[in-house]
Amino acid sequence: GLLRAMGLAMVAESVGSALYHICPNSAAFQFDTPFIQVLIVLILLKLYAARHGATEAHWAFALIGVILAIDFAATAANHQQATKICLLVAHLLSVLFAEVQIYFGGHIDISVRRPMQSIKIMRKLIGTEIGHKHYQPLFARRLIMLAFIFGVNALFAGYLFVIDPLNANMSVLSILVINLIAYFAYYVVNKIISKETLSLTAWASLAAALLLWCAAAIFFTHKNTDWALAPAQSRALNKDCVLFDFFDAHDLWHMTSSMAAFFSLIAVAVIDDNQLTVPRSQISIF
Repeated sequence: GLLRAMGLAMVAESVGSALYHICPNSAAFQFDTPFIQVLIVLILLKLYAARHGATEAHWAFALIGVILAIDFAATAANHQQATKICLLVAHLLSVLFAEVQIYFGGHIDISVRRPMQSIKIMRKLIGTEIGHKHYQPLFARRLIMLAFIFGVNALFAGYLFVIDPLNANMSVLSILVINLIAYFAYYVVNKIISKETLSLTAWASLAAALLLWCAAAIFFTHKNTDWALAPAQSRALNKDCVLFDFFDAHDLWHMTSSMAAFFSLIAVAVIDDNQLTVPRSQISIF
């Protein structure tokens, strides 16, 4: 189900991007962004479910709805200081809540309805010697890696808040992309540490996706047009085509990023193929 949903989200994103490129303007600028956000959330849920069990559908829909609502609010109130502050707080609290779920996942059921009971259980699991001044984490490796991811998020949040190189609505997408990269890297590293093997298809897909994303990032930085400027100013940014005297850097960005997205989804789909015969009770949780 999740794999089909990811494929449909990519198709919808392609349609939205095509509609935007027919007539680029401020109204059409975000046609494809919501579908990219939905796709990222689905990939995160797919990876999380592989180790912690499937998330109930209503929570998944609620998560997607909240992210889209935040994106809409950021778009409507762009460039306002209050928007940046709210986005920063929501960003860090969301990451913290997600990391608590990952850290304790499979060991306790964190209940929003009974927060005090959940906190008491978490205190018992955090330390091996309750009552002493010093606590030794039970899952030290997991704690260190998640703390590093939170630190990256905190630095990025501060960067957006102080320097603000992006529109607030693009910040939401950037935050999701950074956390997808971080969680996927966390997932792969933990698989290797747990001595779980990856299939040749998984390694090949990961390598192809990485190379293509690097190429896409290079082409993305080459700005040949800007719909926010006057037509004459936008034309002044035009550059010579770089491939077959026909395709410019923006065309190559779409080509390389679409292929990179395809291989990324293949990697996500097959990353745990070697664990299909392993009983659920013996699969490592991380």
